[in-house]
Amino acid sequence: MEKFYINVKSDVRRKKEFEKNNKYILNKNHIFKRFCAITPKNEKVRNLKSNLLPLERSIFLSHYELLKQQLKSNSHLWVCEDDTYLDKHTFNSLNKTNIDAYDWDIIFTDVGIGDISNMLFLFDYKKKTSKEKSILIDLTKFRFFCANSYIINKNSKKKLLEIYEKNIEGSVNYMPDLFFQKLTKNGLIKSLCFFPFISFSNFKTTKSGVHNNRENEVFLFFKKLMYHNTNLNELNNRIDKFEHKFPRDNYAHSISRLIGMMLNKEFSGY
Repeated sequence: MEKFYINVKSDVRRKKEFEKNNKYILNKNHIFKRFCAITPKNEKVRNLKSNLLPLERSIFLSHYELLKQQLKSNSHLWVCEDDTYLDKHTFNSLNKTNIDAYDWDIIFTDVGIGDISNMLFLFDYKKKTSKEKSILIDLTKFRFFCANSYIINKNSKKKLLEIYEKNIEGSVNYMPDLFFQKLTKNGLIKSLCFFPFISFSNFKTTKSGVHNNRENEVFLFFKKLMYHNTNLNELNNRIDKFEHKFPRDNYAHSISRLIGMMLNKEFSGY
């Protein structure tokens, strides 16, 4: 499997952060090569027909160019953003899972979820799964986003590249994550995801990224909670310090308390 992380050449801080967080994997067994991202000032970004911001267009083209570069390689392609955190469980899960036995075009190691009903399903589902073993779930019916870490099937590279190029010939209106979500929803590609998630986004570096707002922080909390080995005390401390950024909403507060009770391991249902 070919492994790359996307990083702007001039952003040495994020490069060092990726290497620091994932230092144990940057060895002969798991070498992640650096792919220098396309910057907003690149001519290709200026010439691209799109309603996206220049930075968003550059991200889209970076993912496209990496796939294009690796088209002839007869290996699966693992793409990471430079704010991705991986650990030993990430690779243990990959080693234990025969991904070639499944029908897939893309496998994500984590995703963001933008639908509350999807979130509640995963909240409950995580209670029933093993911390030691992640499974692959079908993302067709999930409203997902985030392309921080994903694997492209070696047999799907050409198909996905053709879809990219057809999109580029017209007008690019979605970042890679929503682009993949639309393709999955419309049945053009088959997307799976490890669950519980076997990677997550680094809070420190993600906050300096393209979507840095309070809503994105909430989605990051959810991703971390769905991670296979979450430190709940640490996460709850973060949430406690963050909660004041939203005004008090009595209805939402009442609903959250009820849901909390229903998700409690002692709640027997009906």
